[in-house]
Amino acid sequence: MDCFVPRALTGLGPEGLVAMTMGHHSSRRCINPSSVLLLGGAFNRQMPVSHSFSVILEQQPGGGFTVLVPALPEVVTEGDTESEALANAEEAIRAVLEYRQTHGLAIPADAPPEIRLVTVAA
Repeated sequence: MDCFVPRALTGLGPEGLVAMTMGHHSSRRCINPSSVLLLGGAFNRQMPVSHSFSVILEQQPGGGFTVLVPALPEVVTEGDTESEALANAEEAIRAVLEYRQTHGLAIPADAPPEIRLVTVAA
């Protein structure tokens, strides 16, 4: 069998790919090209990309919380508890990201909020 180790599919060097395709960590082995094609097919699928966004969590005077996402102004949600509000924010962010991807719109980078205190005479 010919030895075939495509470096383009390795992030950990040849041993990393061998371990994934052969299930063997103790020695270097050659890879059967047909195994690589199967593995390559799995690698060609789009893997979910993680995005992190800063959120503004505002406690409401009457109870509950409102959540805003500065990088995604279309996301405004709320919840009775902090954890519920953040869970609702995650759901809303996923929906907005899916919409943007489906319609070919860019997904913006995080926009960390900068909070300042402004005093005015009333």
